[in-house]
Amino acid sequence: MQISWPLIVGILAAAALVPSAAHADPNVAPEPATKAPATAKLFAIVYEPGPVWKRGMPLAQQNLGEHGQYMRRLAADGVLILAGPLMTSEGGLVILRADDLEAARALMDADPAVQKGQFVGTVSEWRPAIDPAARLKGVLAPQAK
Repeated sequence: MQISWPLIVGILAAAALVPSAAHADPNVAPEPATKAPATAKLFAIVYEPGPVWKRGMPLAQQNLGEHGQYMRRLAADGVLILAGPLMTSEGGLVILRADDLEAARALMDADPAVQKGQFVGTVSEWRPAIDPAARLKGVLAPQAK
């Protein structure tokens, strides 16, 4: 799948306009995953169906509960910035903070849905150029010049 960056920027802009409330079970406290490093950069993970994805089955029936719990833990730790399904495919998009590409890949690889083969992903460093809702300001630590 070729990544359409204008589509991703549009999704992020739309997501920034909507309050980011996790759809977590209020009775389940998120477990600590990993704290966001102070010198973090932003990374985009584009998830696609993996080898055990059940084609034609709705997302709600794909048994992604552990994936959702993992995403909520990352959000609670300040690592995950935005996440959600892509409406034009069976994949999803995650924006998170990590020190470097290797750390971002390790976070993706630790996702239970990746470990089980439900998703495969592509990780790229991402730097916002346009932030119409100003929601991402202060997310990154100042970059060394």
